[in-house]
Amino acid sequence: MTTARTRSYPALHTRPDWHRAGTLGHSFGLRRCFLVLLLCACATLLLLTADGVHAAQQHVDADAAANEEGQKNPSRGGQEINRATVNVMDSNQPRGEDAQPQLSILQKQRQQQLQRQRAQQAGGHTHSNNAVDHRGYKMGEVVRMECRMADGSWGPGPTCVETGMELTFPYGVDRMMTCGLPIASNVAYEHLKQLINRNESWACRLRMLPEVDFFIPFYIPIWGVAEATHVHVDNHMNFVFHGGHGRIIGVSAYPVRDHFVFGAKGSIIPLHGPVKWFHGAGFTSLSSNAFRADAGPSPVGLLVLMFIWCSLTAILTTLGCMLYYRFVLRPRLISELLKFKSE
Repeated sequence: MTTARTRSYPALHTRPDWHRAGTLGHSFGLRRCFLVLLLCACATLLLLTADGVHAAQQHVDADAAANEEGQKNPSRGGQEINRATVNVMDSNQPRGEDAQPQLSILQKQRQQQLQRQRAQQAGGHTHSNNAVDHRGYKMGEVVRMECRMADGSWGPGPTCVETGMELTFPYGVDRMMTCGLPIASNVAYEHLKQLINRNESWACRLRMLPEVDFFIPFYIPIWGVAEATHVHVDNHMNFVFHGGHGRIIGVSAYPVRDHFVFGAKGSIIPLHGPVKWFHGAGFTSLSSNAFRADAGPSPVGLLVLMFIWCSLTAILTTLGCMLYYRFVLRPRLISELLKFKSE
């Protein structure tokens, strides 16, 4: 009698060893995934850093080229400004009775230009004179404006009652402006009414460079309502400047609807509003470009800052992944393995 051979098969409810090995492989796969993600993050940071360094290097090279051009031709900019000044003076010279108050000013300015041209032709200290005469504004340097007086001459800007001094603007500094304009006499009150009714204009100007007689014109518009015995004036005024590399290339002032304050003889018009500086002809803040235009940091410093930033980012990312694995993934995997062993 023959006996049949029987084979034993594992129970269906038991888990084979290969399943446990697959679980362990799954944990190692998670580690590899985290490692790949970390490498991708580091590569992205390196690409962003390289792009930022390249952009910063372009700005530094542009500034260096501009400075080198200015050193090679120190009198070029001043001569162009002087020629433009003479042309503007000749074209804008007033006629008739209004020409008398400005005649002496124009003569003085032309005499100064002739003296500068003679000094340039004489040689000697030409370079030093040009460097003094045509220097640019420094960050925070006071910029003064001039406004046309009743007799047609140019005088200081409006005087603020808070300080007793004329209204000025620090170069390249964004701030809030507050200036109380007093209505001290009947003449001032009538002038204010004429400005509100647009019968007169408040013409002002400021220097493009501190030592050069080349002015940028602008107007201060007064928005309000003139009554028979008093006026109502909008007290919000914005001032916008465009500049860069120590120069001023544009300025504008305009009112913004806020509060119309009462004004009469003996009262004060409290003007306020933001003063904003932009770099060049665009709308990028000049204060954010000040470190390039004035301080001129070296590319090595930028590279060091970028390296420190990338290193800190990589360290924090790695630490976060390690903590997540140590306190979240690892306890979960251990609990699953213990469950498999118990079964």
